[in-house]
Amino acid sequence: MAPEPLMSLTQVRNLAEGTWEEVTRWFSAKPGIFTLPHPEQQLLFEYADRLRRAIRHVVGDHSWDRMYFDATTVTFERAPLPLDERRAPIYVDTRKLFGIPNPAPRDAAAPDVAVVIQVLRTAPAALELDDDARPLRPGQPPTAVQLQGWLLEQHVQHLEQLSHAACDGFLFVVYSNEARRRSAVDLREVASWASWHQPSETLWWATRHFRARTLP
Repeated sequence: MAPEPLMSLTQVRNLAEGTWEEVTRWFSAKPGIFTLPHPEQQLLFEYADRLRRAIRHVVGDHSWDRMYFDATTVTFERAPLPLDERRAPIYVDTRKLFGIPNPAPRDAAAPDVAVVIQVLRTAPAALELDDDARPLRPGQPPTAVQLQGWLLEQHVQHLEQLSHAACDGFLFVVYSNEARRRSAVDLREVASWASWHQPSETLWWATRHFRARTLP
């Protein structure tokens, strides 16, 4: 007899979205995160830790660990791989949660749930250099917002591909504009699909859910 499901797909979706709302409250109180060289890695780590603990609490199994985390491929130092070789930075194997007995390890290229977080941020108001003309602050020189938008579209394409392989995808985007510039995001040239939430004067966030679909 197959084991009883521990969670439903709706519960998993609600946890994924609810965990993100927790993280938005956390980073809204810590704006200094967005001065780090790779703030998206810090957000991914925080999200993964909270989601894992939330799933363990719901299923009553503190040893559950079918979530995988790899934030090394979300920065520009690591050029995005071809779509068929890419992995989401957070991916979850839900088959045990849904009561499928003794499942073999899921191929990371075909997870059940995938999560991507990207930070869009404008250049600071001033670029501070040392005596050797090297940037004093981490994250400088800044990356063009249009280039950040290109990486965002890469994530969209990847999650759309996964959705056709029966994978639920979540894309969470944060826009930080400490310098209050009128950037490509404000002109809706980047993330034009987004409905932005604004927790502070210089921070916005948006989400997009890629619902799992069966192959045609």
